[in-house]
Amino acid sequence: MAITNPSNIYIDLPTYPNDQIIGVFTNTLSSPAPTLSGFVTTVNDVRAHGFGDSAYFEGIFTTDGGTTWNTFGSQTPIFGAPGPTFQTLNVSATVDTSNVNVAIDNYYDLAHGAGYAYTVTYKIYLIAKNTMAKPITPIKTSNKLLYASEYNYQKIFMKGSVALIVSAGTTGTSTLITHNLGYVPKIRAYYYDLATSSTTVHRFGQEPQTQITATTLQFYSDQSGFGLGITYVIDYRIYLDT
Repeated sequence: MAITNPSNIYIDLPTYPNDQIIGVFTNTLSSPAPTLSGFVTTVNDVRAHGFGDSAYFEGIFTTDGGTTWNTFGSQTPIFGAPGPTFQTLNVSATVDTSNVNVAIDNYYDLAHGAGYAYTVTYKIYLIAKNTMAKPITPIKTSNKLLYASEYNYQKIFMKGSVALIVSAGTTGTSTLITHNLGYVPKIRAYYYDLATSSTTVHRFGQEPQTQITATTLQFYSDQSGFGLGITYVIDYRIYLDT
């Protein structure tokens, strides 16, 4: 049908953007039991993505066939006398300009004198960065894709990059970021280690740390003990709750 009055055409666009998922990977791998002498076994899974640029990511994994899931970087304690073990099995990842690099680290249980074998299934999805080389061709998937305005997708309220440079033997913080939302929001944060690679994306773990209040966001690192010092650029996103 011909358009006779263009002024009557309206397009509603969201005020705040959403994360753009550009790829999904999953795999099931065997993690052999570590020994006391070796302490940790590591299994790596490298998957090419073809973007020509790195990407943000989120991942989950299971060791019981999908009954329970942990996020990447979360380890399940092993309890029992004489005490619990907190360093157990960990799944982590980095994304460089060519590959998704998933690492499964299985640690020996020193408290109970045992090593355990696991079958690990992981799922990871890749997210377009704040600034990314273009054009990006998302990885095709057989999964059904759905976007409907009735669902409350995470909305990006604020995004940006800050430096976190802390010398060995000291502590330090990034520039204070003010959001003034009036509540503690959800965030995502990733960093680039300029000392080794300025393009590989790392996800936050225990170090560095995120400090967020109802009005501000800041990143902190403690290099006062055995720290060697860091030179990071941190990409962050702050999300609305509604």
